[in-house]
This record gives sequence, C-alpha cells and structure tokens, in this order.
Amino acid sequence: MSKGKYKRKRERARERAKQELTQVGCLKAEIVAPKKQPKPSETSDSKRHKKEPTPMGFSEFIKRSSLTDWGLTLFTLALTVTAFYQYRITGRQLEVMHIDQRAWMSTTIKPVTEGKDTWPALPKEGEVLAVYTHIENTGKTPALQIHYVVSMEEFRNGIPPDLSDTGTNHFEGTTGITFPNRSQDIRTASFHTTGNPPPGSQVYPIPDKLTKQDVDDLMEGRAYLAVFGRIDYRDVFGISHWTTFCHWKAYSAGTFSARDCTAHNGVDDDQ
Repeated sequence: MSKGKYKRKRERARERAKQELTQVGCLKAEIVAPKKQPKPSETSDSKRHKKEPTPMGFSEFIKRSSLTDWGLTLFTLALTVTAFYQYRITGRQLEVMHIDQRAWMSTTIKPVTEGKDTWPALPKEGEVLAVYTHIENTGKTPALQIHYVVSMEEFRNGIPPDLSDTGTNHFEGTTGITFPNRSQDIRTASFHTTGNPPPGSQVYPIPDKLTKQDVDDLMEGRAYLAVFGRIDYRDVFGISHWTTFCHWKAYSAGTFSARDCTAHNGVDDDQ
C-alpha cells in the first residue's frame, strides 16, 4: 500500500471518530437539558402559591398594623358613637318640641249668669242647676277632630262616685278645630229623657228640677254635685290625645267622698 493511500485511511478514521464524539455529545445534552428545566406542574404550583396570600390572624394583624391604621380605626369608632348619641339627642329634642308645641285641652267651670259664682250659690226647690263647662286649648298649635262628653250628677256622700261611664244622660258633641287660646262653653245640667224615641229621631233632654229632698241633701252634706267627662282630640303632628276631668261642689262644710272625682283629672302621656 502506498503512503498516500495509507494517509487517506487515517484521515477518514479520524473524521468518523469526530462524528461519533459529536453525536455522543448531542445525546448527552438532550438527556441533561430536561433535568435543568422545571416541570410545568411545579412552575404553575409555585406561581399559584405566590399569588394566593397567606391568611392572617388577628394577632398577626395587630403586629403588622401601623399607627396610621389604628388611628383610622379609632377615628371611625368615635364617629359611629357620636352619630348614635346625636340620633338619641335629636329624638329627645323632637319629643320635647312636640310636648311644648302640641295642643292641650283643659276645662274649668263657669257660671251661666255673668257676675255670679262659678256654681249656683244656693240650690232652690224647683230650679235647674246648670253651669258652663269651659273647654279651652291652652297649647301652641290647633287641636283637631275634638269630641267631648260632659255630665252633671248628684252623688251621695260616703259612696265613691262611678265616673267610668257617663251613661245616657250626658252632653256630647264634636268640633272640627280649636285654635290656641280659643274655647267653647258647653251648657251642662242634670237632665233626663222620657220614652223611647224611634231610631234616628232627635232627642231633647229634659233638665232635672231640684226636689225638696235634693235641696236638703245638698245643704246638709248628704250629697254633692259633680261635672265630669272626657275630651278626645288630635294634634297637628297626627297624634291622638285625651283629657279626663271632674269638678265637684259641696254646699256645706264637712268631709266628702270626692277623692275619685279629683283623681279622675288626667291627660295622656303620648308625645
């Protein structure tokens, strides 16, 4: 074999060896590369853990809170408490305003004849005892839808009067409106009705005239007179009210069982 031919063989052998080494190196690179790259599942898990915040407990919140956070919290709490008390105070002020500005219906007894005593001075046989029940709005706003019931009775001394029901012998009426410091007088007397009038007919009461026995009982302290009743009305704020009253008169000195009459005077406590 010539030298040139031998040289060419050696060169081809070297080239094959280089090619084999190159292939082996590429194969190792393909095998090692996947180990250096993170798995898709691991990558997504790590990202998810980074995005989701770790729950923070109350103690941890206190540790991480700054003075500014605490200041804002206390300021918000103070505003809440202040608003609550302002609401309570405003409500109470409205109640006081209603009491001060609402209508108040009161009653007094006036004489039928001007210049005389409130009650008839001396009862006489055969006469009718009558007075005016003076109803007045002493409040600062009008009274509306007024309904009143008034009675006069002669009560036996020593027996508590029954004022729970005015019965059929009473004066009853209505008034649409009564302005402040305005009043009306209801003529009030003891009376009775006769017969049974048909439904819907007008009933005219017949005043009771004093008998000798009535006069003796009143003058000797065995009886006394009383005017009593009730007034229902509404104020301009839409609230319903009532007033109960009882005025009594004795014609002799002594002790009378009129305590229940005095206790019958009252008003509602609706605001």
